[in-house]
Amino acid sequence: MNWLFLVTLLQVGVTSDEEVLITISGSSRIDILNRDGAIPELRAAFNESGGHKSESLVRGEANLHLDVDLGNELRLALDLEVPAWDDNEDLPFSRTPFTDPLRLDKLYLDTGGFLSPNLALRVGLQDFSYRLRPAGEPFFMGTGMSEPFFSGTSSFVRNTADRDRFTPGGISLRYNPNLALQVELWWATMVEGGPTHDDETLTALFLNGLLSERTSWNLVTALVTGNGSDREIWTVGMGLDHYTTPSRSLELFFEGYLQFGSLDEATDREAGAVLCGVAWYGDGFWIEAAFSLRSGDDDPLDGTEKTFQSCEDVNQFAIVESASLGLDIDTNVGSFRLAGEVTITDHLFLRLDAGRFRFHEKVRDVSGAVLTPSRDLGVELDITLRHEINPLVGASITFAALHSDFLDEITGESTTALVVSGVQIRF
Repeated sequence: MNWLFLVTLLQVGVTSDEEVLITISGSSRIDILNRDGAIPELRAAFNESGGHKSESLVRGEANLHLDVDLGNELRLALDLEVPAWDDNEDLPFSRTPFTDPLRLDKLYLDTGGFLSPNLALRVGLQDFSYRLRPAGEPFFMGTGMSEPFFSGTSSFVRNTADRDRFTPGGISLRYNPNLALQVELWWATMVEGGPTHDDETLTALFLNGLLSERTSWNLVTALVTGNGSDREIWTVGMGLDHYTTPSRSLELFFEGYLQFGSLDEATDREAGAVLCGVAWYGDGFWIEAAFSLRSGDDDPLDGTEKTFQSCEDVNQFAIVESASLGLDIDTNVGSFRLAGEVTITDHLFLRLDAGRFRFHEKVRDVSGAVLTPSRDLGVELDITLRHEINPLVGASITFAALHSDFLDEITGESTTALVVSGVQIRF
């Protein structure tokens, strides 16, 4: 039996004195994906890898999570994954997961009372991610579905469509002196294998707090260092999230970051990124408008490199941003975006995402050559119909289309599209 189906049958609970000691949970998903050939062709133009004229495939992925309560506020967690894609390639559904290695996604120990009742410690392979908004995506740091900070790209090409994933390991400390303040300290090594292996070390300090019951804030300082002489990048930033009414119907949010340091002895770094927007939550619907910008560099050889680097995990748009489905373009681009969702019935939801994307500077391939003078990445429209059949089973279908002058100049096609439908089982 295929492991994708086998894991959906597993659920184990061992109890003692009404306390759960071992819990197994997870999910599996099967997708049917039809992706126009211009998408992999554009990805190949960035990365100098082979593309395909069209892609119609069945993909499957599964995740198995083991949680063990060891007592005395000590917990062990293990995540195994059968991915649908990895290392810039879609993995066939027909592969044999018993012969193909499973991906170890997480393995860590967590204690909620380390030295102090208000101090928590997590050690091991884990995600290092921060969301300003509980329902938002990590704009600056979300390592779970992002490529490494330096590895796999040249010093000045960070707008490449690089679909990759990695497993960072390290230590995270969380200190809550009171309900209005949290301090997080991260130290991690970005773990990656292969001949282009280049260890990266992340050290970050987050301060998160409440100004009132409707206003939250954060401050961040992060340092990423890499192999090579004088390679260190600092990032400082702040964020605000405010609900203007007691009913929390209107939300205002902002994140801003400055980046500086050096890539080597001859190249300095000066870059920035910003995200700001407004959201309205009504009875059975919500709507959101936002602007985002990750700076890029028009002249990478002038001694000052302006491309903003991050381990973001933004996948809102299936073609431009999604690492799983599309191009995973994550910097040197600005966007205006609208999103909204309406509840059709108790279990049926319709979502629309519309965005206009433009490169901040000219786009270069991995050799540093300008691909095309155009910087207009175009307009993307995504429509998703989602049916939550019950708490354990859901189905969805997404249609996405991109109209782009930039795409036309690279591939000869001004419009590209994809359709993906799938069923997810949770347990």
